Amino acid sequence: MLEKKANMGEYQFDLSLNTLKKAIEIYLKIAYENSEIPQIIKSRLDPIFNSQSIDEALNNFKFESFNASPSYKLQLGSSKYPFLKLVYEKAAFSDEYGFYIDRHSEYIAVDSTSPEFKKELEIKNYTSEIKYKIESEFENQDIPTYRKLVKEYVSKCKSSLSSSSISKKGKFILLVEDDPDINDMHKLELMILGYDVETVFNGYDALKLVENKYFDLMILDLMMSGISGQEVIKRAGKEIDIIVLSALSDKFTKENCLSLGAKAYLTKPVHKDDLRDFLSDFFNKKALNQN
Repeated sequence: MLEKKANMGEYQFDLSLNTLKKAIEIYLKIAYENSEIPQIIKSRLDPIFNSQSIDEALNNFKFESFNASPSYKLQLGSSKYPFLKLVYEKAAFSDEYGFYIDRHSEYIAVDSTSPEFKKELEIKNYTSEIKYKIESEFENQDIPTYRKLVKEYVSKCKSSLSSSSISKKGKFILLVEDDPDINDMHKLELMILGYDVETVFNGYDALKLVENKYFDLMILDLMMSGISGQEVIKRAGKEIDIIVLSALSDKFTKENCLSLGAKAYLTKPVHKDDLRDFLSDFFNKKALNQN
């Protein structure tokens, strides 16, 4: 095992320098297909490819840690979108790490009535496609991915769900998440915690369901295909309690969502035990306020 010392403490992971370089090469080949890699990106990569150890290479990544899940991020962009990042992160549900492509940016969501909406939608669709292509090629080349870790965890959750007696909470949650694997993961976690769950993959379907069905709570991603989570909050925040669950961690986005009417803002990744405690506290406080 290789050891990395960071400001938040010591983290261990099994990653070779060759695997990291291979992941970067695959990323660049797909993200900059038929395009010249910008000089600023080449300059960012030179110290990594000249490194003599994985520790030295990862020192050129931005280190972050949310909810005890350390991650190493490197903004490499693409031929059409400068904010794409290569991320190596520890899963919230295991001790394993995996690579993924972060397509988020600190952005102001465009309302669907805006003339800029079509452009934003094109960017979302493009970055989603690039993310899928790169991560799929990682798996083809036996590079550990966060997506594979999620799928393995989902399989374990399904086994746990079918083999255990679960005490129902009597609460119905609408989960809105556009990533199919993350959607499956959080749905199963919530079901194991005793909640009834219905899921959708975009804001349009979430709004339709809220109009015709009662839910005790909506758990909402922000950056989705179609309308953004912010617009869902604007249009449905008075009809249903909404909790944001997003990888976006900047202060502006959090404050914006809360000002629009979200009841709370949780930053991904969130461990199942922390989600359990948060929801228990949330529903207890809501019951007290109603009484």
